[in-house]
Amino acid sequence: MILADEMEADWQMIKTETAPVNSDYINPESNSGQITAGSLSVKGFWDPLRKAGAAVKLKLRQAAAQRWRIPVEECSARSG
Repeated sequence: MILADEMEADWQMIKTETAPVNSDYINPESNSGQITAGSLSVKGFWDPLRKAGAAVKLKLRQAAAQRWRIPVEECSARSG
């Protein structure tokens, strides 16, 4: 959701899923394995996910600008 928010995604198109029990989903900041407690994933991944979302949004704006042959500054992202 953090990533989608930064990308200006349409919330009607967002689907969330609970991670299955699997070592691939272990929070590296937790020594306890895969747990849900204290919003550790939000605390640990807030900045990287926001930065990733901003990078994706910029790439999409750059692609649109190139396709439409206009400056990237004239392209914006918004829901929908």
